[in-house]
Amino acid sequence: MSDHLGVRAPVAVVTGATDGIGRATALRLASTGWTVAVVGRNSDRVASTAAEIAASTGRADAAYPITADLTSLAQTARVVDELRSWTSRLDLLILNANAIVQQRILTAEGYEANLAIGLLSRALMARGLEDVLRATPDAQVVGVLGEGLSRFDIADAAFEREFSAMTAVGRWQWAWQLWTSGYAAQVPFAVNTYQPGLVRTKILMGDPRPEFRAQVQSMLDAQGVTPEDSALDLIGALKRAYQDRLTGGYLARGAEPEVRALGERESDREALDTFVRAAIGSYLPRP
Repeated sequence: MSDHLGVRAPVAVVTGATDGIGRATALRLASTGWTVAVVGRNSDRVASTAAEIAASTGRADAAYPITADLTSLAQTARVVDELRSWTSRLDLLILNANAIVQQRILTAEGYEANLAIGLLSRALMARGLEDVLRATPDAQVVGVLGEGLSRFDIADAAFEREFSAMTAVGRWQWAWQLWTSGYAAQVPFAVNTYQPGLVRTKILMGDPRPEFRAQVQSMLDAQGVTPEDSALDLIGALKRAYQDRLTGGYLARGAEPEVRALGERESDREALDTFVRAAIGSYLPRP
């Protein structure tokens, strides 16, 4: 992120922008002169977030609202098409939409829901907006994710053998980092991952286990930061990554940016890339 706030009219797209880190980041960027596309699943919350941005900035066009369920590749493709019609520049693509789907649910396209929103939808957004990002100097893509990692099993991507929500989330988080490490080497813009640590949001509170929820709440009360603090840290981390010309990197709260070694073979990265291409290929914009 180059330090051009207020100098020109930079454009950001924030998914998962109606709650938590996404909402706080969209509001913060807009307050410093950015125009922000607010992407979320709930139409009322999308509208209210966009209205709050317009009211707080005094700019009617400071926010562009888009409602979509990003577990759906078809709806993600619609978002890509709408964004391509809306803007010819894209300085910052923040892929923050996330969910912990507690039951094994397959999307209309046949993919496990956590994998669909965490990996496939994000890859489709980045690839679908690639030409706009290429045309924008100093553009950045960042995927926001949690801390847990579990090796992604392509052979059981739909969890037909055994399902665990936390394992499913850990798998897409591992897969996202592996996929971006390869994708970042293919494009001229920066592609990084941001891990915010413990943030006081509701995402972990949907777990059906009362003892787990109580433990999470205790940790959040003791160590959690607010979404607003996390948004500031994310923006600061992106500025440091820009200054260091970091891509394919890992940005974590309270740590220096780094390139993480996942310890995987090139064949693992190639197999994952093949899987992702097969999943999203038919949804990409046609030349």
